[in-house]
Amino acid sequence: KYLSIKKFFLLFLVYLKKIFTNILTPKPKLFFIGNYLVYKNLLKKVNKKKIYRVNNHDYEKYLLNKKKKKQKYIVFIDQDYGEDFDYKLNKSFKEKINLKDYWNKLELLFKQIEFKYPNYKIKIAAHHRRNKFSFPLKRKFIFNKTLDLIKEAKLVIGSSSTAFSFAILAKKPILLISHESFFEYSYRRVIDLDFLKKKLGLNILNLNSINNTKFLDRNKLFNYNHKKYKLYTQHIIANPQMRSYGNMWEKILVVLNKEAVN
Repeated sequence: KYLSIKKFFLLFLVYLKKIFTNILTPKPKLFFIGNYLVYKNLLKKVNKKKIYRVNNHDYEKYLLNKKKKKQKYIVFIDQDYGEDFDYKLNKSFKEKINLKDYWNKLELLFKQIEFKYPNYKIKIAAHHRRNKFSFPLKRKFIFNKTLDLIKEAKLVIGSSSTAFSFAILAKKPILLISHESFFEYSYRRVIDLDFLKKKLGLNILNLNSINNTKFLDRNKLFNYNHKKYKLYTQHIIANPQMRSYGNMWEKILVVLNKEAVN
């Protein structure tokens, strides 16, 4: 009851802060939009002349990458879970979250997949902020190669990484994973998982049910919903015409320079 009351007042304060922030914050004159759904919604509120279409950052990065699709392995998208800055700041996390259990079960998952499909070894795309001298698993963490690894993979595994945009663009199957600690660590991660499940028709594997080997079925593991992937690509990552608007920052600078002259 105490926690519920405390949360209520905290939410109320956040709401008040949001109201005052909206009043005091200057209204933008220009909008640079890479998300098609946001663009459509903004058209209802803002003059079209103030809105400029730009490439979604992930879409632009994907277009510039020329790697071939080898599909010789499976990639796990690391999110620096348990080692990130927020975790280190909040001391109460250590009492609530069993990170050792999370990584142990994740390793068990990797071994089960590699045993079932020996031709596809697990590679880990390291989070860019991860400590390069301390790793939670005795596996190689590969830095600064996330897009390359995803484009050449047979399957992508992860929870709520923005790098999934690359997997969707490259039409790679995705296996979502969850753990009981997500509810204590960041509820946003739980919301993101549910969003991706609905939008892309994905399966979520709870690491606490790791002994359930039904998820290892080839038809479930290495397939994806073509229709949902296409809709997600056209409306969230890119646009229905799959058009490129050129380098995002160059276009922004051109528009800003034009506005400065006027």
